[in-house]
Amino acid sequence: MITLRPVWGTALALSLSATAFGPASAAAHRHATLNRPQVHKIVAVTGYRGLRSHHFRVEGVFKDGPGTVKVVRLDGAHLEIPLAELHRDLRRAERLTAARPTFTTTLKTGHGHKQKITYDVAPAGASAPRESYLRYVIFSAHHEQLGKLTRPQRVPGVQALTVISEADRLNVTLLHDIPRSDKWGPSRLSAARLYAMIECLNTSSRVTVSPKTLHRLAAHHVDLSYLTDPNHKHPSRRQELTNLGGRGFEIWANSLGFAVMSARAHTSYRAYSQQAAHNRFAIYRRNDLRYLAVSAKQYRRLAR
Repeated sequence: MITLRPVWGTALALSLSATAFGPASAAAHRHATLNRPQVHKIVAVTGYRGLRSHHFRVEGVFKDGPGTVKVVRLDGAHLEIPLAELHRDLRRAERLTAARPTFTTTLKTGHGHKQKITYDVAPAGASAPRESYLRYVIFSAHHEQLGKLTRPQRVPGVQALTVISEADRLNVTLLHDIPRSDKWGPSRLSAARLYAMIECLNTSSRVTVSPKTLHRLAAHHVDLSYLTDPNHKHPSRRQELTNLGGRGFEIWANSLGFAVMSARAHTSYRAYSQQAAHNRFAIYRRNDLRYLAVSAKQYRRLAR
């Protein structure tokens, strides 16, 4: 089962044009710590009060255009993904979104009826590319459940999650320091590298429901309540649309992350496409979310 995370807030904006990064720039920030106002801002945006009273050690800072990415270790967590590799994955994620692709999928909505939904993908920050933006990638110890850090917010038992706040120009990613030797799936992909690639896509992308799809859903009075928690009896239309957008984020990031890592592992296209066809999103079983499969041509490009 691929690790997923819910998306709160709206997809936001950060268009990065990568600048040079080397060991010297990393060393300048290594061993620095986040100060109290910075931690307070993270807690205020995420609602994760469980992050208080922890030690945030800065391992590296990437300056990309108007945006800044800070890589942080929480307490004694390990940095299982080297800084250079993480920076490369972020740049790969930005290139994938720069072309502003679209994708169409079907999912179950009201009363289990299937609807065709088209999503538009853009770089995070596309709505205000010149405004400053800050992203945190925070590694936490894999033996500590993320639910302890996100209290009182409840999250599924996942290995990684990203919170996006367009209004605050801030993204926060929590990522377990899973040993690189841990494997995922039939192709035995590195779980740590896969989850990191997925979160790089999440924090670098803005995924929205296409205007044509929204118009069709409104014109046909499509019931979207099936997208909400079954215990939430009276969801607002805004919450329904937010959840619909969140499903698109999950499909995009997990599908492309899986494609990138499969290509890098030299998995044959046939084996990759067969696995993608069988992959399901376990925590969204009600909606029957399915993976996207990239074309053979794009798959070859992803291996480079």
